[in-house]
Amino acid sequence: MLERTLRKDRAEVTFILPADNPPGPVSGVGDFNDWQPGTHTFQPRKDDKRAVTVELPPEEDALTIRHVTERLMEAPPQLDADLVESSVQTAYEELRYARVRTYLPILIERRAKDLLGSDGQTERGT
Repeated sequence: MLERTLRKDRAEVTFILPADNPPGPVSGVGDFNDWQPGTHTFQPRKDDKRAVTVELPPEEDALTIRHVTERLMEAPPQLDADLVESSVQTAYEELRYARVRTYLPILIERRAKDLLGSDGQTERGT
């Protein structure tokens, strides 16, 4: 499970796993730590889970962009992947400096849908 918290100068993403699945030590890896295992180790929590929190500066809203793109790719009609990615990126660029970032994902999604509608909704494979 993922939890995302937006701060004034950064975003925090918390990755959460069951306490014993997978067994043994686990660490989070990604662009945020140059894919180095052991840098961000999951720690036990009081709710019988374990978690690690990673800080991302707001200019690295790649997680938001990815989630919005995935949601739009799953929604009918099936659209061309490049077109969806381009529309989401354009929407993000238009909104990335918003002072209130709480609603940024939904605003990006709505703007991307508007852009997709204006492009004639090119379906996948056509």
